[in-house]
Amino acid sequence: MSASREVERELGIILPDLYKNILDNPPFSKSEDSSIYYLITDPQRLVEVNNVYKMNPEDLSDIDNGRFFGRLKRILFQGSKKRILAQRKKQYKDWVETKKFVIGNDGGEEIFYIYLNKPKCPVYVHEIETGNSYYKFDLISRYINDIDALNEL
Repeated sequence: MSASREVERELGIILPDLYKNILDNPPFSKSEDSSIYYLITDPQRLVEVNNVYKMNPEDLSDIDNGRFFGRLKRILFQGSKKRILAQRKKQYKDWVETKKFVIGNDGGEEIFYIYLNKPKCPVYVHEIETGNSYYKFDLISRYINDIDALNEL
């Protein structure tokens, strides 16, 4: 099964054709470090970083099994149920409802994403610390060229 079909099947989404082609025919070899982060081509990693598409924002079973120790673990590591549910609902609304799809990151503070409903796949940046997002590249090919320039440094 192709990488794009695997991601679509796992997340229940439809990827833009341009991005599918890139995912199924990656422009970098697996050994090029910068491309590992900036343009994720491994289907399982893509599913992991976009797991919000699989998540039911009302369900905490992945972090709280309902038993005493499960609740205790959730409280100690995640916080109150009300706060977690509010965060999950916000994340779902901000990412799934707007059709944002993570394609890579800088290994630290920035996440790069596209919109599933924009066929030319412009690339945007989301800053983790500030929560701000902005437009970065009008075409995904320009984003890939920028990554390519990083590989030459």
